[in-house]
Amino acid sequence: MQDKITAYITQQEPWKQQVLKKLRGAMHNADPEIHESIKWGTPAFEHKGLVTWVFCASEWVHLSFQQGALLDASHNMWEEGPDTASQAKRTIKFREGDEVPVELIEHLVHEAVDNNIEGRRVEFHITKPGSKEFDVPAEYAAILRDHNAYELYENRPYYQQKGWIQWIEGAKRDETKQKRIEEMLLELEEGTYMPRKRSGQ
Repeated sequence: MQDKITAYITQQEPWKQQVLKKLRGAMHNADPEIHESIKWGTPAFEHKGLVTWVFCASEWVHLSFQQGALLDASHNMWEEGPDTASQAKRTIKFREGDEVPVELIEHLVHEAVDNNIEGRRVEFHITKPGSKEFDVPAEYAAILRDHNAYELYENRPYYQQKGWIQWIEGAKRDETKQKRIEEMLLELEEGTYMPRKRSGQ
C-alpha cells in the first residue's frame, strides 16, 4: 500500500509533492503505528479507525481529520466554521507557498489517535435546514467528480444533497462510511434516494 501512496504523491505537481511528503512524515513521527491505505482514491492514515486523509485539488492540498471537531482549534486553521455541514470533520488546506506546520500536524495526529484509542467521537445531532443551496464539502465533491457523478448530485434537491452527506458523516465506523458513499453513488446512478436506508437494509 505504501507503494500506491508513493505513486499518488509522485503524480502531483512538485510543490504538492513536498506538502504531501511533509504531511506523511508528520503522520509517522506522531504515531509510528499509524497505518497507510488508499481510500476513495487518496492516501489515508488509520489507527483504531480513520485518523486523517489527504487529496490534491487543483489549487491546494486538502488534509482532513475524521473527528477533527474534538481536536485543538487554537491554531485557527480549520476551514470549517460553526455553520459547516460536517459536525465532526475538520480540514486544513495548503496552497502553493504555504508552510506546513509539521509540529502542529504531529500534535493534531497524536490527539486524534488518542481519541480513537479512547473511543471518543462526536455525538451527531440533526440541524434545521438553512440556506437552500448546499455547499458540499470538498472531499465529497472530489469523490463525486472522480466518479463522474457531480452533475447528478448537483441536480438533486437541497434536502437530498444535505441528507446524503449527513448520513455518510453519521457513520460510526470507517467501513460503514465507505459503504454509504458507495450507496450514494449507486443511488445517483439509479435516480433513487436512500431506498435501502428507509427500508432498514
